[in-house]
Amino acid sequence: MELTARAPAAESVASEPVSAVEHVAEDLDPGATEFADGAGSDSCEYDDCECVQCRPGWRRFRRRPKPVVCYHDRPFGWYLRNAYQQQIARGFQDQMVLYHYDFQAGAKADQLSSRGRQQLAKFAQIVDSHGFPVVIQPTNGRPELDAARQAHVAMELSTMTESATEPAVIVAQPRAPGMRGSEALEIDKNLMQQTQQRGLLMRGAGGGGGFGFAGAGIETGLSGGSSE
Repeated sequence: MELTARAPAAESVASEPVSAVEHVAEDLDPGATEFADGAGSDSCEYDDCECVQCRPGWRRFRRRPKPVVCYHDRPFGWYLRNAYQQQIARGFQDQMVLYHYDFQAGAKADQLSSRGRQQLAKFAQIVDSHGFPVVIQPTNGRPELDAARQAHVAMELSTMTESATEPAVIVAQPRAPGMRGSEALEIDKNLMQQTQQRGLLMRGAGGGGGFGFAGAGIETGLSGGSSE
């Protein structure tokens, strides 16, 4: 017995409407992007529009539900500038740390030193512009001292800022690691060498060859030779 597959009638195929995918607002998160139905040529103001979404390869995409932002191109350099701004903001956030040496020693260990007040004055400007919290480096097993420092810094910071809300002051480990003492010595040594050599010393590596600039004065006589 031979079995043959029968195709559905053309009338039945044509009579069944194809429903488009709908995006219900209630199913989306409160912060989700608004969706549009992609109405084809009605999405643009003119039929002869030459934008990216009106090109032939994008017509099929335009008729699908998608975020409304897809209809608007970002300005040139928007993504690069946004990445730079995030890096700058993170740098400000990592600077807002009060370490152990920013507080006094002895009986007044819960109060800021003169340097600590200078640092807090700088942080107050960042709090007004960005709203980042001030981080206090925690002590080793002395929570009562941490709480006293937190209350003291919050009181001092409230007198320096112009924000309507109370600035946040937390006790936590700094997110960015600090510089080691050996690293600071190496950096200082390199800076002194560059100063003595009157410029940046560059040495070639690999291949047996190299070149260097030791700050020799060209046509100035600084290297001790003749300028001729």
